[in-house]
Amino acid sequence: QIVDPNPFDENDIIWPTNTELSGCLYDLDPYSANAPVHPPIISDQACTSIAMDYKDQVFEDVDVACGKVLRTWTVIDWCQFEEDFPSVDPNNNGIQDGIWTETQTIALYNDEAPVIGECREFIIPIPGYGDCEEIVSMTKLATDDCVDPDMLVWTYQIDLDNDGSFEPAYSGQSNSFTRAIPFGRHRIVWTVSDPCNNTDTCEELFEVYDDKEPTPVCLSEVVTVVLGEDNFVEIWAVDFEASSYDNCSEYLHYSFSSNPNDDRRDFNCTDIPEGQSEVELPLQMWVTDAAGLQDFCEVTMVLQNNETEECDYSLTGFDVTG
Repeated sequence: QIVDPNPFDENDIIWPTNTELSGCLYDLDPYSANAPVHPPIISDQACTSIAMDYKDQVFEDVDVACGKVLRTWTVIDWCQFEEDFPSVDPNNNGIQDGIWTETQTIALYNDEAPVIGECREFIIPIPGYGDCEEIVSMTKLATDDCVDPDMLVWTYQIDLDNDGSFEPAYSGQSNSFTRAIPFGRHRIVWTVSDPCNNTDTCEELFEVYDDKEPTPVCLSEVVTVVLGEDNFVEIWAVDFEASSYDNCSEYLHYSFSSNPNDDRRDFNCTDIPEGQSEVELPLQMWVTDAAGLQDFCEVTMVLQNNETEECDYSLTGFDVTG
């Protein structure tokens, strides 16, 4: 029988010390080639059969660091390990011999902020078709040197009309949103944070603009107009307005052509061919909203002679085609 006069014990183990690191959890494998932490060192392995292992408890958002790992190391000498303890206690000392444990504290620090992807420096155009608002969807993505994107914390704030004041009702805790936004030029600020409270921000301008033409409704297809006693009549485009409407503009402007200033036409008896009592004149009533969008409807104006005044056909007629 061989007796070891100096059996292996805990004095032969150099436990790893508590440490503070700047890095990521995935850098903590003690057996990787460039690991910043190491396993216990065994100073005497004569007459031993050593095995070791560890188990980690990971804590995030601790007060003194952005993360903390409690690593419990276990070293076993199979030559001494009492596997059937406590039912079998060869040394009769009430202790399971041949096994030793030690807890190492690893505090993690990281000052590398996540990086938001594309942050657009131009005004983002968003066409709108609703009642002075449009459903807007936006999404932002970010990367981090340590954690997966789903571990990042996001917020966004929207400053309606870019007047320097954020509206709480238009803020959220997400990297995306889908919601109704009123027409106008607005500012949005995205903020993303990692578990170490490092942050990145992105500020963008976007404009939700009216892109729906007004709906023109003319009085009828045929409108009869009688010349006045002086064989003259003044007609405004709005005279043919019935019930035109728009998705957003309360005020609509009416004209005879796409030129909003072409809103009045003058007619006299020379617009009626000599020998006729009336003439049918095709007209367009154009409707322009506050955004400058336009559409038109067509109407036929029947211009009638008043039959009380003689017409001087030496006068020049008026162009009614616009």
